Amino acid sequence: MATTTYGNRTAGSTVVPPGAGLFASVNPARPSEELGLFPESDAAAVDEAVRAAAEAQRDWARVPWPERAETIARTGEILASRKEEMA
Repeated sequence: MATTTYGNRTAGSTVVPPGAGLFASVNPARPSEELGLFPESDAAAVDEAVRAAAEAQRDWARVPWPERAETIARTGEILASRKEEMA
């Protein structure tokens, strides 16, 4: 089975930072089970993620609280409905 390569999820996009090396992450309960390859992000990638998160938080804060509450509740319902799949 091929190993999946994952990127950083930043500002709605998934990217592997240019020049980033990759590291393998393993299941701690089964160290022989490789979960995937992930980027070794540098400070610039972290700074970009922090900048994007701060901008997203400002946008989220402008959403009226009843809509935010509905979104959070719906997210909880989706997660609960998929708990076996994610276990």
